[in-house]
Amino acid sequence: MINKSEEFLAVKKGSIHDLILQVLLHSKKPTKVDEITEKVLKVKKINSKTPGKTISSILQKSTFVKAESKRGYYSIIKKPVFVK
Repeated sequence: MINKSEEFLAVKKGSIHDLILQVLLHSKKPTKVDEITEKVLKVKKINSKTPGKTISSILQKSTFVKAESKRGYYSIIKKPVFVK
């Protein structure tokens, strides 16, 4: 069980955020949003007219990733706690 102070660090398994983080964890280098989107869409359908923008929005809000100096590239900065 996760205590209240760690709750914001948890990521629900199977969520889009989870899949994005899995892509970034397996990639050893900064990854472009288009590549992340392509890999996520292979696993899960995103009900959006613009899935790339959905992925980009999640990346910008995530406390687990950082934007790189090269525009559109992201990398993981801390390992998340995954919950059911």
